[in-house]
Amino acid sequence: MPRVNIGPDNNAQIEITTLQSQSKSRKLKKIKMASGSERVVVVGVDDSAHSYHALETALDLFFIPFKANPRFKLVVLHARPTATFFLGVAGPGTVDIIPMVEEDLNKTADLVKKKCAEVCSAKSVEISSLEVIEGDPRNIMLEAVERHHACVLVLGSHGYGADVKRMFLWSVKCA
Repeated sequence: MPRVNIGPDNNAQIEITTLQSQSKSRKLKKIKMASGSERVVVVGVDDSAHSYHALETALDLFFIPFKANPRFKLVVLHARPTATFFLGVAGPGTVDIIPMVEEDLNKTADLVKKKCAEVCSAKSVEISSLEVIEGDPRNIMLEAVERHHACVLVLGSHGYGADVKRMFLWSVKCA
């Protein structure tokens, strides 16, 4: 389980233990934290198990150890895709479908907000801001980090990494 230690010089050490070839290896990463008392952690979530796991891990790392004296503010962000993203270039009749897709995307966003609130409530962590913003997730996450002056951005991963075999299989499946 990763651990975070924050020293008096405002530096953080994140200790991550990973399994590699049946042996444990330790990685220490030093992060210069934002100065002042307003340290912000931005967590990007979608409706995947990976993003909820990332949220829980962020809570365990940055909030649970400091319950008595919180050192971070939590911003949870859901990047909601546009309806045209799902429809792409379509023919006549697309205009009739857009309201239904928008309604479904709104329902999904509401479910994501509810699930995030439940996860944080179960761990007794207060959410400073829970936002749903429409657009490209890559840009929205980076803009949120800048807007909130975040010191940490947490995102879930499907674990594909640089696995070339999966990349090609995925691109062929989607073609």
